[in-house]
Amino acid sequence: MIHSNPVWVFLFSSASSYRLLRYVAETAAKEAKHIGLLYTGSDDRFFAEVLLDAKRLNAQAFSMEVELASRQESPLPSAPRQSVVKRCHSFLMRKAMRFTDDPYQANAFRNIFARRQQLASELLTQLGASVVLCSEDGVSGDLTALSAAELMKIPVVDIPYGNGTAHELEFDLSRKASEGRLIVAMGVPRLILRLLYPQWLKKGNFKDALMFKPEMILAWESLGMSLRDSWVIHGGKSNILCVENQMSYQQYISENIPEKKLKQTGSPYCDIVFNALNQKGNAALWPQQLGKAASGLTRVLVSWPPSYHETYPGKNEFDRYEEMTLAIISCIHQLPAVALTVSLHPACDAATRTLLDNSGVHITDEYLLDLIPEHDVFVTYFSSTIRWALAAGKVVLNYDAYKIGIKTFDSAPGFVNVRTFSEFNKTISALANSDAYYLELKKKQIANAPAWGLLDGQCTSRIFSEVEKLLSMSGGRSVAKQPL
Repeated sequence: MIHSNPVWVFLFSSASSYRLLRYVAETAAKEAKHIGLLYTGSDDRFFAEVLLDAKRLNAQAFSMEVELASRQESPLPSAPRQSVVKRCHSFLMRKAMRFTDDPYQANAFRNIFARRQQLASELLTQLGASVVLCSEDGVSGDLTALSAAELMKIPVVDIPYGNGTAHELEFDLSRKASEGRLIVAMGVPRLILRLLYPQWLKKGNFKDALMFKPEMILAWESLGMSLRDSWVIHGGKSNILCVENQMSYQQYISENIPEKKLKQTGSPYCDIVFNALNQKGNAALWPQQLGKAASGLTRVLVSWPPSYHETYPGKNEFDRYEEMTLAIISCIHQLPAVALTVSLHPACDAATRTLLDNSGVHITDEYLLDLIPEHDVFVTYFSSTIRWALAAGKVVLNYDAYKIGIKTFDSAPGFVNVRTFSEFNKTISALANSDAYYLELKKKQIANAPAWGLLDGQCTSRIFSEVEKLLSMSGGRSVAKQPL
């Protein structure tokens, strides 16, 4: 059964990805589109916020974890219908699971994934889903929910929220290797994966490494859950990948993502910045303006990360995260004619906020993208929001605190990367005190800004047009709602 009103279901697993999708969902609701929210994470307090949004948007919302908890005693679901070829592959995967280091764990994974896949199918049916919108369809996406949509022939639209690259994945592998935690496929599982599902095996550096344990991968594959490429962030099977900017398009092409699914819509993030610029009503803030936002003053916005000292031991020049935080922030705060605003990453703990509060620094809870237009210099540690600061023609100073060496932004003339506190101190002082140095970077970044984003306020509209085209191709139908 189907019904005629298309329902757009937003799929998310974290507060970070939800913030972008919520903006898209709110815009869709304003245009009288029917929407639903499906949360696959485990934070009950965060889901309580989602429920409030759902009520405000007149939408249904479900949490996979909440629904699973209410069905713990239910029997295992029967396997979904599959073709003969897929049934053979599933049989082979289940046999291969016996040759892993822990067959019992592999079977436990399979049971968990089967329950989640079946539940996702039920919830998508209950929501009446016509299309699923997510922010990652690849290795960080929810395979159980995405595979359920695939089995139900519900199209998927990927609207990226982060800016991950293969470089970060390899950096993580090097860390795991140094700690003796690198997972490498061996024996029968490696043979099976090489023959049938080579996309899980790392090529080149760290050859045959795996992102996940063989027990988990074989369990996924036995249920028809797979990826096109497990070594790129957007390596899943979405129908559309909404390309944020020219730089992202080049990245996706280099990652061998099928060109036919790449739609150059721009990002809703740019619309948020565009809306903020309009609300400020100050012509001096727009990207094409060469000077600073306020004469005789340098406005600095800092997006400060949580601690990665334990994740990357020995990589930072400061022994303690707190020491690094005070050094960097105080370095800016003490500069004359500088107005400093600090935005803390959601993962920062209360101790970090207290530390900065006690130092007299202004900490804001405003949305970072709303703040970018009114500042001159954006200071951060490889935040994906660098793209939108560059698109707004801002100068970006990046402190590579843990020596990751990401090259994503190097082509932007307004992007300055430093690896030491000494370099940071010298550069931020020059940006604040030397108009010639600041204006040189600013002028070049203004010319380069369009490569990083489209500030025309129409990115979300272009995404909606692509969704509508996709729905028209699939008949624009919704799965009938059934009682759970």
